[in-house]
Amino acid sequence: EALREITRGVFPAQLVRSGLPMALTSLLARTRSVDHLVVEPSAADRRFAPEVEAAAYFCVVEAMHELEGPVLVRLDAQDGRLRLVVDGTDRGDLPLDEIRDRVEAAGGSVSLARGAGRAVIDVRAPAAHGAS
Repeated sequence: EALREITRGVFPAQLVRSGLPMALTSLLARTRSVDHLVVEPSAADRRFAPEVEAAAYFCVVEAMHELEGPVLVRLDAQDGRLRLVVDGTDRGDLPLDEIRDRVEAAGGSVSLARGAGRAVIDVRAPAAHGAS
């Protein structure tokens, strides 16, 4: 658990090399087998601004640490904006201030909806880079 805490903030090289969809695929594969990632075709082959990719990635890292499974992560890019939705069982401990700080620093916004024991984090950020 201590090692997990230390590595939570380490920037993944795969994010730089392969982009957000691949880095999220790897992250979810390493965490729990009951999680699900949906990458919409509009985001599948896209690269986003580095600060947007990092903010989205670490938003998922924080959410995965606090949400219970199954967790659904959906990545989409429409109308010049990246949209990331993370949906999981709410334990009431989401570090929303940290998530909001990261996303807003990248020019985005965060909303949180809670109900029926679920928490849904909705991140929207500019999609500055085109397809790779």
